[in-house]
Amino acid sequence: MQSFKQLYFNTFNNRNKNADLQRLAKNTGVHIIFPFYHIVSNQSVPHIKHLYPIKDTTSFEDEMGYLLKHFTPLHMDDYVAGNYEKGKLYFVLSFDDGLSEMHSVVAPILKQMGIPATFFLNSDFIDNKGLFYRYKVAVLIEKVPTEKLSKQITNLLSLGKVKIANPAKYLLQLKWSDTELIDKIALACHVSFNTYLAEHTPYLTSAQILDLIKEGHAIGAHSINHPEYRTIDPQIQFLQTRDSMQIIADNFQLKKKYFAFPFTADGVVKELFPAMYGELKIDLSFGTAGLQTTKYPKHIERIPAEHIRYGLQEIIGNEYYYHRFKRRLGK
Repeated sequence: MQSFKQLYFNTFNNRNKNADLQRLAKNTGVHIIFPFYHIVSNQSVPHIKHLYPIKDTTSFEDEMGYLLKHFTPLHMDDYVAGNYEKGKLYFVLSFDDGLSEMHSVVAPILKQMGIPATFFLNSDFIDNKGLFYRYKVAVLIEKVPTEKLSKQITNLLSLGKVKIANPAKYLLQLKWSDTELIDKIALACHVSFNTYLAEHTPYLTSAQILDLIKEGHAIGAHSINHPEYRTIDPQIQFLQTRDSMQIIADNFQLKKKYFAFPFTADGVVKELFPAMYGELKIDLSFGTAGLQTTKYPKHIERIPAEHIRYGLQEIIGNEYYYHRFKRRLGK
């Protein structure tokens, strides 16, 4: 079922995509936006192919051109320091998951276009030491024939004659807590994630991250190994946040601490926010809920830029109009 927000986008998209951004920014009071991506590639990427759309370089460059036409790029550090002109339109760009394409594909484009970015990393995956459980699922769907996958899942679950008819659908609904099961399915199907990591090197190396820092980009944490916070208990939420931020800040000598919640900030226990800004000394935290105000001054909801149906121009117009609509309803 469509969410009300998605229904609103679908209904009013033709109007919203040609938004007068200056007027909407003035009406809503939102002059700085925070779009984010995961990957840009012209190649098929097995660990992402079955999960979400992959933006190619031409589309990405076009979208960066659109942003530069209407907004001024702003570094995350300058946003924190208040080094920008009030009332002017800005965008603060970021990327989640720390994929190797950030160094090989994205960084050269950003350098050419004069755009700084923030890259959020999972501490367990740096240097290709581990693989996100959803990427494991995508690799299984890509590499293992459906019949074989169905048979092995059925056997592992001891379902007897009850067959998993759609193994891809089954795998895609698994959660972080099912990682052990995912690994058992891979073993039964003779798929080695360590081999995949060695052959495909999906993540940034420490050396590549240092290159990004030298080029003027910011680095942040994105949890240890990318669980969905609303599915884990409060203590694990705290440890995932604290440990990943500490590891990344120490390893790369970060002066500012930025943290982006994996998946979404929905379901994060309210006690974690004051702990983040107090005990953990995190400067800013980020969610993925689009253009909206939050009750925590140091928490910002970003705009997802990868949509199966809309490009960035449409997404930003939709987000502005929807934000104005909610404000008029007092939300």
